[in-house]
Amino acid sequence: MGKIFFGLLLSIALYGMEGVLIPFYHFPTYNDPKIQKLIAYKRAYPTIKFLVIINPANGDFARVESNFASAIKALEDANITVLGYVYSSYARRNLTSLKRRIDAWREYKRWGIHGIFIDEVSTDLRSLKYYEDVTKYIKKSFSIVVFNPGTFIDKRFERLADIIVVREHSKSIPNKSTIAKSAILLHAVDDFQRVKSDIATYQYVYVTEQDGANPWENISSYMSQLLEFIQQKKTQTSIIFKNF
Repeated sequence: MGKIFFGLLLSIALYGMEGVLIPFYHFPTYNDPKIQKLIAYKRAYPTIKFLVIINPANGDFARVESNFASAIKALEDANITVLGYVYSSYARRNLTSLKRRIDAWREYKRWGIHGIFIDEVSTDLRSLKYYEDVTKYIKKSFSIVVFNPGTFIDKRFERLADIIVVREHSKSIPNKSTIAKSAILLHAVDDFQRVKSDIATYQYVYVTEQDGANPWENISSYMSQLLEFIQQKKTQTSIIFKNF
């Protein structure tokens, strides 16, 4: 019985819900109402971790823009962790080019960029060395690395990234992840209640009804329901550990 309960506690510790990972591919204005809405959600749920990915020019921006700097600073001041977007073209992107984009994000660091979100991550083990190099380079300047292969990935990649997105999809949800630092991003979801039980096995989640070319432009109308659900799961976890 002791071993079984210890296993349960270990599973909760590794796979319990932690927070939201929000792709926020939106061009902010000054005092942007969407930014203020995110801040209001964070204030309402201060114990839930908020990670927000921003994405000027698909990560290929030419210079620091004051409106993005202002948005990053506002999110940082609200205790929201901001990540910068880059893509790796499934390990086909030239490493020098990719590192140049990471360097560009360093220019935003003074306003509160804490990590890099790498999109289009290859699952091919032959690309492991490529991502080892990229991760090592990112960690020289930032504390967080997020991989987005959009599917399950060999566990040898797990030691490189702090979070791995195992699904970015509109329909099906994979079975319980065996990756301890997993995330799931769902768009075009027509009923939040339908996916509640499925998302509970992931550390970081985001669910939106938005669809189209950029389903990450607007904040999900399910945010209140999603945050309440995460809060309930975190409370249940706290009770289990308290009673142990």
